[in-house]
Amino acid sequence: MTTVMPPRWPELQDDPGPAPATPPVTGDAFPPTAAAGLAAVGALATGILVASHPLVAAGLAAMTMLGCVVWARPYLAAYLFIGVTPLVAGIDRGTLIPVLRPNEALSAFLIGVLLLRWLFALRAGQPLPRLRL
Repeated sequence: MTTVMPPRWPELQDDPGPAPATPPVTGDAFPPTAAAGLAAVGALATGILVASHPLVAAGLAAMTMLGCVVWARPYLAAYLFIGVTPLVAGIDRGTLIPVLRPNEALSAFLIGVLLLRWLFALRAGQPLPRLRL
């Protein structure tokens, strides 16, 4: 008479059962330690910039917030440009921003944010938007 022994390691059975609920990790994932390191370096650089050049730091903070708003809602770029241009159109070149008038700098910044957003959408595989009137 032969007896059947149960397997010693149940995880080595032929049928492992249902797959785990977590998605597989790919090589494209950004490691959390790198994100924490970048955040620490960014905080240190921001602190140094605020201590040495507070007006430049305030301008960069405003540009960052404006860029985030335009990234999230692209149509606001047109409203912003139409609303701000009459207010700053009379300011001479080089007064606030070297080489550019403020309305030219604003349009270059908004176009840059929108182009960067388009490139990220293109890389992510999203379909190109169809232009329609």
